[in-house]
Amino acid sequence: MTFSPEYRTFQDWLSSFNGSDSYRNRITRLHAKYPNASLSQIRGHPKSKERVVSTIKPEPIYKHSWKSISRKELNQREKSLEVLRKVRDGESLSSASRELHTSPETVIKNTNAFLKVRGKWTPKSQDRISRVMSLNEKGKQSWVEIRDSRTASRIGKYNSAVREFLRTGKTDVLKSFRKPFKDANGELHHFETDPDKLYEIAESQEEPEFWEIYKS
Repeated sequence: MTFSPEYRTFQDWLSSFNGSDSYRNRITRLHAKYPNASLSQIRGHPKSKERVVSTIKPEPIYKHSWKSISRKELNQREKSLEVLRKVRDGESLSSASRELHTSPETVIKNTNAFLKVRGKWTPKSQDRISRVMSLNEKGKQSWVEIRDSRTASRIGKYNSAVREFLRTGKTDVLKSFRKPFKDANGELHHFETDPDKLYEIAESQEEPEFWEIYKS
């Protein structure tokens, strides 16, 4: 199935689109919700033999990309990811949810990262949830969308290593971050490990010791 008569895939359409931001964002959100729907279905004008989009089972929210979700959904995902982190560190799901002013049900729906074991919600060791994280590359701070907790953990460890380097001057803590990683679109990224450039990045920030991890 092609996305439209002119474009084989949604990405082809997106890369060629030059209309309004609001229209592009609406189509992007609906495509994330109904990834197998055509452009005509998403626009609400299905062609002959095409189903009305509202009759198609929507893609679960945890599978949506970071850029395709609404501000409200983004806020829920950020809270859910923070709850998930706390539960993986040993806190209970109910306690962590209360701290973040959300509910266990919302966290489970937004992450699909819990299993019920002997009546207790237990976090999976890994997940494939889209999130945006900060890191240093090419001499500056960047924001990168990634799709799994393994890469998120690696970026988190890198940011901790950079803080340790800035505090102590020890370059050994950076040696394990020479290998690149792929973002949500499959593009390669390289961690900045050059000491001089890391100092320059830190000096360009007002408060380098308080680094944001998730972009809000």
